[in-house]
Amino acid sequence: MHSKHIKIRRATITFVTIGILLMAAFVLAMKPTAAKNPNQPDSIEWLPPLSVTDEFESARYIPIKFKIQNETGTYLWDQSVKVTVVNQIYRIVYQAEYQAGGNGRGNVRIVTNQFYMTFWNPAGTGGQYTIYVTFDDWPGVQFSKTVYVT
Repeated sequence: MHSKHIKIRRATITFVTIGILLMAAFVLAMKPTAAKNPNQPDSIEWLPPLSVTDEFESARYIPIKFKIQNETGTYLWDQSVKVTVVNQIYRIVYQAEYQAGGNGRGNVRIVTNQFYMTFWNPAGTGGQYTIYVTFDDWPGVQFSKTVYVT
């Protein structure tokens, strides 16, 4: 009789342990996520020509235009914007920052608080490039797009 009691007790302990683990997993799964900051960028919308193609001629300026939006789709603008273009070996070939009254060549313009714009001249150099958009005021926020220059 004593040995049957031990087997039942082990089965009960095992069953209770599994139940506790399942309940803990359920509670962790139901844990609410922290609300996002409505002033924090959530997505980028590349504007033409980047929204239409990713192939460009090397002898022409490439307009880099984009909108930054929060999770509700509201346009966000921030003067700490930086646009960096790197080649395949991650060498910086172009870098621009916001400049009040800038024309978009060598700097980033914020056009009527609607979108950001800069112009990059690949200067006759073909290859694959990646465009990065970052913000000093929003650490950790980074958007990128790969383009090809022929």
